[in-house]
Amino acid sequence: MKQKTKRAISVYITFTALIVLLTAAECTIGECSITWNDYEAHAVNVKYTDADAYWKDAGSLSLANTSISLYAYNATDGSYSTTAYATTSVATDGSFSFFSPEPNRYKLTGTYDTTANADWIFVPQYVEITNSGASAKDLYAFPASGAGAYTVIASWETTDKDVDLSLTYGPDIDVIATPWTTGNGLAAFDERFHVYYNGPGENDQLYHDTDVRDTAAADVPRVETMSVYSSGWLADNDVIRFYLDVYNDDILTGLEDSEPSSFAQVDLMQGSTHYGTWYIPWNTAENTLEVFYMEYSSGTITVKTAGFADYFKGLDLE
Repeated sequence: MKQKTKRAISVYITFTALIVLLTAAECTIGECSITWNDYEAHAVNVKYTDADAYWKDAGSLSLANTSISLYAYNATDGSYSTTAYATTSVATDGSFSFFSPEPNRYKLTGTYDTTANADWIFVPQYVEITNSGASAKDLYAFPASGAGAYTVIASWETTDKDVDLSLTYGPDIDVIATPWTTGNGLAAFDERFHVYYNGPGENDQLYHDTDVRDTAAADVPRVETMSVYSSGWLADNDVIRFYLDVYNDDILTGLEDSEPSSFAQVDLMQGSTHYGTWYIPWNTAENTLEVFYMEYSSGTITVKTAGFADYFKGLDLE
C-alpha cells in the first residue's frame, strides 16, 4: 500500500509535573511554562519554472526576504484578526518558521503591507494548530505582474499521486454532468474544448501554468496553476468547468484502508482577492471531480461551486 507523504510538523504541549524528583522540569512551585514546537514550512511561487528554486520566478523576483504573518482566528465573531499574531521573513532558500505558536486557527499569508510585498500576490492558507499536532502549510504566492482575471491553484499532499488541474469550456452541452460530476477521466463526461497539462488555450487567454508529475522529487511542492486572463473571447452562456483528475492509476479521493487520499484543495484568486477554497472529500474512491464552474452571461462571470467539495470563503474551517 502506498504511504501518504506529508510535509508536516508536530506541535506538542508539555506540562511539566510538580514533582521534586523531576529536577529538569521547567517548573517551580506555583509556576509552570508551556512550550510548543516551531511552525516550519516553505514559500512557494505557484507559477515557478524551476523546481529547484520554487520560491523564485524565471527572472529576478524571489520570495526570499518577503514578510509573512500568522493571523489568529477569533471564535467570538468568526473572523481572522487583521493584526498579525506573529511575523517572520522568508529565508534565502525559501524556508520560514514561526517560533512556538500557540494552538489556534490561523490564516497564513503575506503581511498586510503592500509596500514590502508589492511584487507578489499571496494566496491565504488556513491552518489549525492543536495540542496534539498540526500540518504546516506552505505559503503560496505568484508574481503580481502575472495575475490573470482569475487564477486557480490546486495543491495536494500525497507525493506519489499525479493530480492534474484541468478545465473545459464552451457551450454547456455534451456534458454528462450534475453538481456531483465524477468519473474516470474527463473524456467520459465532458467533450468540449479541453485545457490540461502545460499549454495554452483560446488565444492564450486560458493557460495551464505549471504541471507536477508523481515522478518529481518528494520535496518539490505539489501545486498546479491555471490562469484565465480575460473573458472577452467567451460567447454568451458559455461555461468554464474546472476539474481535478489523477493521471496515473491512483484514486484521487482515496479509499479507506487501501489507498490514501491526495488531500487536495483548490484556491481561486479573483485578481489579487482570495475568492475561496474548496477541499475534496476523503475515502470516496473517485478519480475525477468537478470543483467549480464559471458561467458567462452579458459580459459577467459568475462563479458557482460544483457541490461535491467542502467550500468556505476564508472565514472558518468548519
